[in-house]
Amino acid sequence: LTNQWCRVKTIGFGLNLVFMEIIKKVLDLYFEFVQKKGGNILPKEWIPIKMVGADVDDDYSKWLAISSTVSKKDIVELENYWKHPVPPSFEQFLSYRHYLELELGINGVRFFPNKPQTMTADFKEETISTNPDLISRNYLPFAIMGDYEILCFNANKKSVNSELPIVSFDLEEDFENPHFFADSFEVMFIEFEDHLNQWINNTKGKS
Repeated sequence: LTNQWCRVKTIGFGLNLVFMEIIKKVLDLYFEFVQKKGGNILPKEWIPIKMVGADVDDDYSKWLAISSTVSKKDIVELENYWKHPVPPSFEQFLSYRHYLELELGINGVRFFPNKPQTMTADFKEETISTNPDLISRNYLPFAIMGDYEILCFNANKKSVNSELPIVSFDLEEDFENPHFFADSFEVMFIEFEDHLNQWINNTKGKS
């Protein structure tokens, strides 16, 4: 299990606009930094046409984290699959950038991909490959953490400003026991911002 001290600390709600600016800032900074480091490279056949960047060789290309085209219809489709409303901060997150890979935080949170026109299908594929039973228990998966954990919105808890707390499930426990991770998707990004800034600063120090 991930050490408890790495968990995101509890803070208040009600700062949606401020938090959304943090989410945008983290995403912009992350993709800019990874691109400068020479990352975001995948086999060409894995990259949607709209996201194809410069060729690396005959088989690989860079991919671009383009502006999202996720619509309200796409969000409703995900809600129908989850059987629960999408938290507003997560909706704004999905509506900001398309990406194929996104890993943030000291715990290595790897988000399910958000590709143009296939968002819900991709979420279904990722959920089926991890643990599809979580949704029937009102846990809504959206990311993998480390090697053995899944992050979910906990829809069993009463929402605050339509936001939901986040819990993790561990493969070693057969995904049975939820462990608190963060009060909300918004709050989680505070830790992401701190860790990303440390990562960038540490890299500069080595250059």
